[in-house]
Amino acid sequence: MKKIFFYILFTIPLFLSCEDNHEDYVSEVYPKESKQWGYFDGHIDNKYLNVTNKNYSLGRNPIFSIRQLIDESITMKSDSINYIYTEIILSEDISLGITLFKLSPKIRYASETPSLNCNEGYIKVLLKDETNNILSYTPLENHPFKIEIINIEWKSPLDPIVEVKISGNLFNVNNLNNSIAIEGVYGTR
Repeated sequence: MKKIFFYILFTIPLFLSCEDNHEDYVSEVYPKESKQWGYFDGHIDNKYLNVTNKNYSLGRNPIFSIRQLIDESITMKSDSINYIYTEIILSEDISLGITLFKLSPKIRYASETPSLNCNEGYIKVLLKDETNNILSYTPLENHPFKIEIINIEWKSPLDPIVEVKISGNLFNVNNLNNSIAIEGVYGTR
């Protein structure tokens, strides 16, 4: 069931059009104080990508997060959220999903499969190939993917602003000889 949930979260954006047409937005990039703030700046296979949330008149922002309190025994304190899933739609064909557990500034290495019992995090990329097939890329056990929370600012117990540096290779789950390299920074609220 959990795998189906993660698959649905990753797959839906690939079928939505999210072209960055300058006529589609009506104002500048959201400021960091805004709940809609988000960005990605980096490279995927040496292709530079820079995506920011703007006030789009059509569609939704390309970067959004779901925050959750998994362990209900934790009381409401300044860092009560211990799970954040961020989806970044980098283009019409590429969607990046990152799950982080136990939010604190540190270096962690993503696991091969998502798990609510995981102590670190999870990353997955979905992309469409030239025939519109959806390909899934994840880390391998012997090729860890580095994820570093470089900044976290708590606006409230349920509202962290998170900035994360990511780097590593992800492998096609159906063809381990096919991999993509990712290096970048993203921020979300």
